[in-house]
Amino acid sequence: ITGTTVSAVTITKPATSATLTIADTGSLITSGAYAITLTATGTTGVTLPTSGTLLATTGSGTGLSGVCLTANNLSDVTAATARTNLGLGTGALLVTDTDVTLAANSDSNVATQKAVKAYVSTKSASVVGSARNAKMSVTSASATATFTAAEIIVKTALGGLMQVRSSYSQSINLGTTGAGGMDTGAAPVSGFVSLYAIAKPDGTTSILACAVATSTAIIYGGANIPSGYTYSALIGVWPTDSSKRFVVGIQNGDLFSGAENVVLSGGVQTSYTSVSISGAIPPNATYVVGYAAASYSSAGGYGSIAADSSGTGAFDTGTVASGIAMRDVLILPIITAQTVYYKTSNSGTGISLVVTGYKFQE
Repeated sequence: ITGTTVSAVTITKPATSATLTIADTGSLITSGAYAITLTATGTTGVTLPTSGTLLATTGSGTGLSGVCLTANNLSDVTAATARTNLGLGTGALLVTDTDVTLAANSDSNVATQKAVKAYVSTKSASVVGSARNAKMSVTSASATATFTAAEIIVKTALGGLMQVRSSYSQSINLGTTGAGGMDTGAAPVSGFVSLYAIAKPDGTTSILACAVATSTAIIYGGANIPSGYTYSALIGVWPTDSSKRFVVGIQNGDLFSGAENVVLSGGVQTSYTSVSISGAIPPNATYVVGYAAASYSSAGGYGSIAADSSGTGAFDTGTVASGIAMRDVLILPIITAQTVYYKTSNSGTGISLVVTGYKFQE
């Protein structure tokens, strides 16, 4: 067939030669009033698929209408090319940064919300262990008690990450171990336990007790903090009885008040002499609270209680008449752990000291 029309189909003669081959029983069929133009300008053949749908070009020959070519697929190109394809320019890709110290100090990293929150918390001026309306009361000797506070500051370390725990209310049981109990082992017999508010990074809050021999630091210093808890703060130091229970007492803020404990009775020394009060106050007590009374056989005598042998913070007490002692309230700073000093004005005068409480924070 050469340049002719057959049954209304026009066949144009090629300039040189061409071959149109239709396989046996095959068909070349068009449908609708649309032209079909197949153009191959390369020197290699183009094979059409035997199934599926052919997509039309946009007319520019550079892409297909409604789809993304492989060269433009975001998963198949570099980050810079992907940004260009999306019209975001050619700047460096912004990388998510979870480092809570923001150490990279980069213009191309974007800190996550958690990282920013943690970083800001470390720059806050709040002091670890600070609390508002901290309170615990034991009306009869018991292994259990509940510590409450309007707000408590806990940290991962001094100067470390911080959390503010509000509406704090946690029950402690000295007969158990783990969160809500002892860190390990049993409570001491007739000793002291430190109480710590503890928290996880997700905000889970609890309380932990330990023997003062284990830790009296502001941040829990033992090796047995429950799994997942990384924040802590010292919130209390309580005496225990011979049955390893909390003694009767009350804590308001950092002041513990309990029963009378006689630590010195009728002491007579004409120069400052130390006396241990380790059975009445814990090793981290910063002040001792109680009262002192002097007794003597003749008028003019008195006794003194001081924080050291130089008489620092000396507190004097006397009597109104021979043989009639006065009780004077005492609040004395502790310089040497669990130790105070006393002296009397003469050998005929004695002084007694009764401890009713202590402070354990500055």
